[in-house]
Amino acid sequence: MREKNPGFNKALQDGKLEIQSFVAMKYGNFLARSVLLKVPNGAMWPVKLTRSVRSTWLEKGWLDVAKFYSLEEG
Repeated sequence: MREKNPGFNKALQDGKLEIQSFVAMKYGNFLARSVLLKVPNGAMWPVKLTRSVRSTWLEKGWLDVAKFYSLEEG
């Protein structure tokens, strides 16, 4: 059931948002170095991904999305 609603592990950390590990493991080989985040109004936001051995993060561009939509932890 959990895989139908992929989410995020951690809140903003140094301007990055970590993608849940099961999502990163399942799709990590298929992810490009950047992604387009599509929001409900159809706008597309380019965001670069950063990877380590155990994590995948939304990084460059993510803070722009978070600030524009007033996203906060909680």
